[in-house]
Amino acid sequence: MRRRPLRTYRPPPVLVLATLGYTFGPSCSLPGYVISDPGPVLRDTACGPDIDVDPREVDFGSVDTEAFEEVVQAIQVCNRGCADLQILDITLDPPDGAFEIASLQSVLVSPDDCSNFELIFHPEAGEPSEAVMLVESRDPDEPEVEIPVTGEGLALE
Repeated sequence: MRRRPLRTYRPPPVLVLATLGYTFGPSCSLPGYVISDPGPVLRDTACGPDIDVDPREVDFGSVDTEAFEEVVQAIQVCNRGCADLQILDITLDPPDGAFEIASLQSVLVSPDDCSNFELIFHPEAGEPSEAVMLVESRDPDEPEVEIPVTGEGLALE
C-alpha cells in the first residue's frame, strides 16, 4: 500500500467565522493537512459588556418604624464583560412607593469593575411594601435586569 505524502495548507493569516463570533489563527488543523505557520489558536471577537447585579432580590424584612426612619441596602452593578457597560436607567415600579434609589456612582462601568448605589426603604407602620427595581443597560444579551424588592413597616411598642 502506497502512502500519500502529507499536504501542506497555508491558510490566510486570519479566518473569521462571523456567525460564531470567533477568529481562528493559522495554527488550526484540517484533516490531512499540516499547518506550517504557528500562531494564536482562538480569539473571541464577540466580547462585549456583561451586567451582573448583586443582590438579585432585596428583602428588607420587618422594620420597626419607631426605631428607623429609613433602612439602606447597597446594590452593586458589575461588568463581567470585556467592553464598557453603560447603565441607562435605574427605576422603581411603583415609582412613588416606600423605596428610593440614591447615590449611583457611575453610569459607565469598565470591564471587571463595579458601580454602587443605594436602595432606601422608608417603612410605613403596618404596611407591607413591594416594588420592582429595573436596571437598564447596554448589555446586548441582558438589557434589563428586574430585582424584586420587599419590606414591611412594624410599629413595635
